[in-house]
Amino acid sequence: MSIFAKRAWHAGAWHGQVHLCVADGIITQVHCGTQPQSEDARVDTLLPALANMHSHSFQRAMARRTEHRRAGQDSFWSWRSLMYQFLNHLTPDQIEAIAGLVFMEMQEAGYAAVGEFHYVHHQPGGTPYDDPAELSKRILAAATQTGIGLTHLPVLYTYGGAGKAPFSGGQRRFGTTIDTYLHLLDQIACTLLDMPADTRLGVAPYPLRATAPQDLTVLLANSAGRPVHMHIAEQPKEVEDIQNWLAARPVEWLLETQSVTKQWLVNLDAVPEIEAENFTKDAPGTWLLQAVPWNAAEHQILASAATQEVAQALKIARGEACLVVERKTQNERGVVTWARLSYPGTQHRLFARFTPASG
Repeated sequence: MSIFAKRAWHAGAWHGQVHLCVADGIITQVHCGTQPQSEDARVDTLLPALANMHSHSFQRAMARRTEHRRAGQDSFWSWRSLMYQFLNHLTPDQIEAIAGLVFMEMQEAGYAAVGEFHYVHHQPGGTPYDDPAELSKRILAAATQTGIGLTHLPVLYTYGGAGKAPFSGGQRRFGTTIDTYLHLLDQIACTLLDMPADTRLGVAPYPLRATAPQDLTVLLANSAGRPVHMHIAEQPKEVEDIQNWLAARPVEWLLETQSVTKQWLVNLDAVPEIEAENFTKDAPGTWLLQAVPWNAAEHQILASAATQEVAQALKIARGEACLVVERKTQNERGVVTWARLSYPGTQHRLFARFTPASG
C-alpha cells in the first residue's frame, strides 16, 4: 500500500508532497518532495497517531453513572466509592471485553497506542486468582486482538491510604506487597515475549497515599529501563494527608528523596498556569523565567554511576562515572522546578579560580 499526502509531519517538521510505503501495517519508506503515483491513496495531511497516556479501560463501562453531581454531596471520594461498587461485579471476561471495546474506540478516534494504568489484580474480596497475572493477561489479550500499541502499567497498591492505612471495600482487589508485585512483573514480562513489538511493560506506584517510601525505593531500584507512571498528587485532601504523614507536599517529597530520571519536572501545585501552555512560542525554561517568579534556588553537584536509562541517553556503559548537576527553584507556593542534568564523567570537569580574601 502507498499513500501520498500534500503535507505531513515527519522527523520533527512539516514536509510537502510526501510519499509513504506501508507493508503489513508498518511504514517502510518515506520520501518527501515527490510526485503522486497512480496507485497511491491520496490525503491532504498526515500526522503521527496520538497516544492515550492514561487509561483505566474498565471505567468506560461506568459511563453515564457518575456524570451528575449533587451540590455539597458528591466529590472525587464519592465517585471513588461508586467505582469500587461497580468494580466488584466485573469478571475477567468482562474486563477483557471492555478493554477490547475501549481499545477499538481509541483507534477509531485516531489513537494508535495506550498506557493502560491497571490496578485490578484480584477477585472481588481480594483473593488472588490461581494465575496472579490473570487480569493483566486479559488486558494484553485485548490489545493483541485490537492491534493497539500497549504500554501496560500494573499498579503497586500496598495500602488503603496515607500512613499505611489498611485496605477497605473495593480496594482489596488492588492490594499487593512489593514482593508479590515484583513477582507479578516477572510473570507479565514472560507473556510479553509473544506480544507485538509495540508492547511495553512499565510500573505504576499509585498515589503516594497508597504506597510507602521504602516500597517505592525498592520498586524504582528494580525498574531500570521501564516507564514509570505515578499519581504523585491527585487531590487536595491527598496533599494534606501526605503533609501530615511525611512532613512535605507529595511532589516536594518525591524530588527530595527519590532519583527521578526525567530531565525536567514542573510542580503544578506551584505553577498551575503551565497547564494551559503549549510552548510553541517559548521553551518551558524560558517561559518559566518570564512568567513564574522564584525567590530561591539550590544547586547540587555530585558523582553518580550511570543507570541503564542514563547510559542509553549518553551512549556510555552502564555504571560509568557521571557528573550530575541537580537544580531546584522555589517560590512561596513551594518547589517550582527541578532539573537533573547528567554528563559523562570523562568529558566534563569543574573549574574554579579563587583569590585570597583581603584583610
